[in-house]
Amino acid sequence: PEDFGFNMRNYMMTRLKEMNKMVRDAEEEIPDKYWIKTTQFVQDDIDHFSKRVRMTLQESEVNNSTALKLFWKIRCRLDPSRGECKVSPDQMNTREKQLADKKRDEAKRLQEQKLREQKRLELEREKQVNAQEQQALEQERIEKEKLAQEQERLALEQQRLKEERRKLEQKKLEQQRLIQEQVKLEQERLKLEQEKLALQEAKKELNESNRSIWEILFGWMW
Repeated sequence: PEDFGFNMRNYMMTRLKEMNKMVRDAEEEIPDKYWIKTTQFVQDDIDHFSKRVRMTLQESEVNNSTALKLFWKIRCRLDPSRGECKVSPDQMNTREKQLADKKRDEAKRLQEQKLREQKRLELEREKQVNAQEQQALEQERIEKEKLAQEQERLALEQQRLKEERRKLEQKKLEQQRLIQEQVKLEQERLKLEQEKLALQEAKKELNESNRSIWEILFGWMW
């Protein structure tokens, strides 16, 4: 309803004493051994933490800034020794500035650390790439050396085959020459045989001629 806020505030005003008594009764039921005594520094730190929470909620528009400032005035009027009462709730005190500076320095340090890590990773990647390139170049050099050795081996093999072919051709020519000489010798032998036969035939004819002459001579004498 439109008057809900007004009625709720009036209702709370009538219940304040009862609620305070309920809180005191609850605290008295807690044994003394469970109570922790804190220093003023710790208490101030708790107050500052609560303040940071409230300011964060204010920035996200969860808490109303006017109400927060009113509550701050009430707290500081009841207990002026509170650490948050030294400055206005919408301002930072020295400790909060130190915490903010520390937080900013920490963020800067983390950012620098992140940048250094990124740079280190980039250097590592660059080294890895360089190593891979060096390995590729070394592999290429080895392949070139193998190719050069293989080409040299093939050249030597071709030279050897060429030399063997030349020797075979020389041997073939030598065989052809020997065959020609054998043919020539055979022709000369046949010629000699023919001349021998012709000589024998001529000798035979000469003997027959001589015998005929003697027969004529001896026949005349008889």
